[in-house]
Amino acid sequence: MLWSLRMNASIESIVRTTLDLDPTALKAARQLARQRAQSLGTVVSELILKGLRAETPVARKGGFPVFASGGGKTITLDDVRAAEDESRRATRSGCSTPTC
Repeated sequence: MLWSLRMNASIESIVRTTLDLDPTALKAARQLARQRAQSLGTVVSELILKGLRAETPVARKGGFPVFASGGGKTITLDDVRAAEDESRRATRSGCSTPTC
């Protein structure tokens, strides 16, 4: 079920409109508004604009999308093979969890 919400959105001027929001999104926005001591309309407007600006640019390599990793470790084919070997050894020894 979606809830109707009347809010102010400031672009050129204040506009009054009605939005249908998921109840979980509405609850989260209300909590954030209380934490920031801001109106619900202000918080929702900021979140919308932030989301629109945050589009991740996608590069293409060989026809496939390539995303920035954010500094995480690159997993190589050797890493995958080592994990598979470890899994096989654990299975042969009767261990069913990775921590055995």
